[in-house]
Amino acid sequence: MRKVKEGFPVRLRLALIVLSSAIIRFAFAPLTIYASDEGRIFTPALRFFQTGELPVEGAAVVYSGTALPGSLLGLLTGLPLFLSGGRPIGAAYSVVVFNLLGLWLTYRIYSRLFPKYPKEWLCAFVFFTPWSLLMSSIMNPHFLMPFSAIFFWSVQKWFFKAGEFAA
Repeated sequence: MRKVKEGFPVRLRLALIVLSSAIIRFAFAPLTIYASDEGRIFTPALRFFQTGELPVEGAAVVYSGTALPGSLLGLLTGLPLFLSGGRPIGAAYSVVVFNLLGLWLTYRIYSRLFPKYPKEWLCAFVFFTPWSLLMSSIMNPHFLMPFSAIFFWSVQKWFFKAGEFAA
C-alpha cells in the first residue's frame, strides 16, 4: 500500500474550504449592487471600455467631487469589461478574484501569526466570516483584508513580547 504524505489531507481540506468559498462568491457575484461609491468606482472603467482611452485618474469621491489619484483601479475594473464584452458581470467576477487573493494573503499571515491553531480553522474563519463575504461584492475597500491582517500582526508584535499572551 502506498504511503500518503502527512500534509496531503490538510492541503485537501484547505483546498475544499477555498473552493467552496469561491463557489459561493461567484454564485452571488451577479447580485452586486452598483450604488454610490461602488458605482463611482466603475466610472473610469466604463469610460475606458467605451472610448478605449487609458484612465489617467481614479474615481470621483461622492461628497467632495474630487478624483482619486492613480489609474490602477480604472485598469483593474476596466480590463474585465473588455473580457466580458462590456457586461458588468466581468467587473463583478474580477472583484471576487481580487477578494479571494486578498483572503489567501490574509490566511497566510494569520497562519504564521497563530501557528498553534489548526490551519483548517483559520482558513474557514478567514474565508467565511461575514465581513469577508460582504467585501467580496464591493470593489472600493478591496485592500481592507490583507492590510488589516498586517496591521493586527504588527500590533501583536509591537505590544506583546514573544511568549506572552501566546495563542
